[in-house]
Amino acid sequence: MDKNTCESKRNQTSIFIAYASTIPVYLFGIIINMILVYVIYTNKKFHTPSYILSANASISDIMLMISTIVLNISSVIRNYNFGLDNSSFFTVCKITTFGYSSSYTISALSFMTISIDRYLTLRDPRNSKSPFIKPIVLKLTMVLICIVGICLSIPVIFITKRVTCEDSVCSIQLFRDADPTLLAFHILNIIITYPIPLFTVSILYYCVNKKIKSLPTPFNDNINRNMNHRHIHATKMMIIASILFLTNTSILYILSVFQGLNNSENFSAVLRDPTVVMTILIFTALLTACEAIQNPILFYSYNKTLRNAVHAIKLCSLES
Repeated sequence: MDKNTCESKRNQTSIFIAYASTIPVYLFGIIINMILVYVIYTNKKFHTPSYILSANASISDIMLMISTIVLNISSVIRNYNFGLDNSSFFTVCKITTFGYSSSYTISALSFMTISIDRYLTLRDPRNSKSPFIKPIVLKLTMVLICIVGICLSIPVIFITKRVTCEDSVCSIQLFRDADPTLLAFHILNIIITYPIPLFTVSILYYCVNKKIKSLPTPFNDNINRNMNHRHIHATKMMIIASILFLTNTSILYILSVFQGLNNSENFSAVLRDPTVVMTILIFTALLTACEAIQNPILFYSYNKTLRNAVHAIKLCSLES
């Protein structure tokens, strides 16, 4: 058995271990995100702009995890020559890369819109000036977010390529080799997905934090006190969710830009080391999984009302 054959078999094992170890995490993420969406849409207590937009982000996370599972399974099938040819795998790769990109953009814009809603709401908790409390405005905003996320991610389909040394691994084309128009749209998508939401969320939540500290504590007014407490509690939860998402996204997009600027031969040479292959795949998969499962876990841990709603679902399922 020659050296190239040995390297190929070691890479096959590395890719299989990396993908097999992360698929259960994605399946868990799909389930808990579906539960979160169901709880928000069936419980009127959560029919607020922030929670509805969080459900929108969860739906995009479900799309992200389904895309990842499809790509992982396709990679394993292609890697072991179980019947998926190069052309079919490349098509799957393009579609799933599109799913990644659109999901991240939709989630980022949803979190940015939540920060706008929180800012406008806490300017006057008793008389919210947020336009998103109007159902028609909220629905149109969600539709617009989805359209922007999908349209700006279309160029990714055309600049995705196979890595030369690995038939079961694909990546974004080098920026210098990509079509200028497609590259311009891809860079615009990166800017809209990360720097703009990061800047907006940082500024607005800084203002919100100052407003929270300046809010009076009307001990003689239980209604206002409870209202302020609910708004502050929900806002703190959304701030944590936004920080976690943007931190995760920053790492993935920095890696994406670095990959687009790096020499393809160097990248291919790195992927010849099975340990490096497994490390890269597991690291990026876990980052993606953490981003996708953080909201349900955070909301469940931080919100007693949501926990009670989830427990009610469990009781109903046991009784039936």
